[in-house]
Amino acid sequence: MQKIGWGIGITTVLLLFHLSGRDIFIKKIKKKNSIWNTERKLDGELGSMLAQGIRSEVFYCIYA
Repeated sequence: MQKIGWGIGITTVLLLFHLSGRDIFIKKIKKKNSIWNTERKLDGELGSMLAQGIRSEVFYCIYA
C-alpha cells in the first residue's frame, strides 16, 4: 500500500514540476539563447515519456 502512495506522490511532483516551474524558468532564459528552444522540445518529450512510464508503473502497483 505504501508503494502506491509513493508512486502517486512522485508522479504528481514530477508532473507539477514539469508543467509549471520549468516552463517559466526556460521561457526567461530562451530570450537570451535560441538553442534552449530545441532543448526544451527534447526535454518535453523525455519528460512525458518518463511521466507515462511512472503512470503505468503506478497502475501496475495498484492492479498487481
